[in-house]
Amino acid sequence: VQNSWEPAKLVCNPCRYVGSSYDGTLVLGGSNQDGQFAFCGKVDLGDSVIITDMLGSQFTYKVQSIERSKSIEEDNIQDGPYKLTLFVRERFSDKYIIVRCGL
Repeated sequence: VQNSWEPAKLVCNPCRYVGSSYDGTLVLGGSNQDGQFAFCGKVDLGDSVIITDMLGSQFTYKVQSIERSKSIEEDNIQDGPYKLTLFVRERFSDKYIIVRCGL
């Protein structure tokens, strides 16, 4: 996952949109290509998502909400009390999958 948001590079790597795992505000955006965030279309409520940072610290989250939206505006991406938000554009669609997780 790249540290800074660069939409042009989403084809190669997911990017940190804002936030941090350490303060519970992490938002990551990625591609729906295999090996990136394609799993976002397959997760269910209650599934675990594990993030490992560059220092090797692991953070385990539980999927609490799965939404589909035509926009990924900053106010709806950072909406709610969620500790981790993942978003990806659905394959062959103009909608985004937004996966929201808590600890």
